[in-house]
Amino acid sequence: MALIDIEKLVKREDIKGKYRLNRILSLRAREIVDAKEGTLPPQVNEGSKPTTKAIFELVKGKIRVEKIEEGDE
Repeated sequence: MALIDIEKLVKREDIKGKYRLNRILSLRAREIVDAKEGTLPPQVNEGSKPTTKAIFELVKGKIRVEKIEEGDE
């Protein structure tokens, strides 16, 4: 399995922190597990766990992180 540099993800301009990264990945992993109408199926084949798939999607730029105001979190 490929190594993922989590520190690079945390420092990205659209993420800005480990707690926000955790929130983004957990929301996407839940979307993958629940697969409700209107949500995207997994966009990568790497990994077998939903969290791993969410991480690889973020690393490869397959999912977009919307910018939010600080008070909205």
